[in-house]
Amino acid sequence: QDNWTVGAEIGHDYGFETNPAWAALSTDYRYAKGRAFARVETPTGRAAAGADYKVLENSSIYGRWEQTNGLASSYALDSAAKSQVFLVGMRNADGKGAENYSEMRAREGMNQNELQSATGMRNTLQINDYLKANVMAERLKIFNGGGRSATALGGGFEYNQSLWHGTFRLEWRQMDRDATSTSDNTSTS
Repeated sequence: QDNWTVGAEIGHDYGFETNPAWAALSTDYRYAKGRAFARVETPTGRAAAGADYKVLENSSIYGRWEQTNGLASSYALDSAAKSQVFLVGMRNADGKGAENYSEMRAREGMNQNELQSATGMRNTLQINDYLKANVMAERLKIFNGGGRSATALGGGFEYNQSLWHGTFRLEWRQMDRDATSTSDNTSTS
């Protein structure tokens, strides 16, 4: 069954340099084979649009474009800098919580024309009526640009009852050595 929604939001970001008020318009169209969506925000200039299309029972292809202006915080290096990312990917989900994905990401911004590949898996395990466990692994490979390749592993728990909701998440990430560096600057967080 097709379902189309249109929405509007207003907000105020506290803690940022100028505490900007913002307004956003969004639309979401869902149909049997997938979804298409768009969101635009003013005066921040943030925008996103994308689509997801089911090619097989458990497999889909998707694409997304996003734009931001600066980092929108008082710690931004250049509050006027624009950043854009376009990604296209394919995911396979078993319908029981396991999902594998592979994406190609093209970024423009501080590093100018960065091309990345991300491959990973996520799995959600239902422990009981209220508790779920989540695990994930991802490998990010930089093909072009000034970024660094990385590996991430993570997991967590989600508790959801009618009155209480809580989430615990832990992630380990290791950024590979920068090829242009004369020393080993591998970093782990």
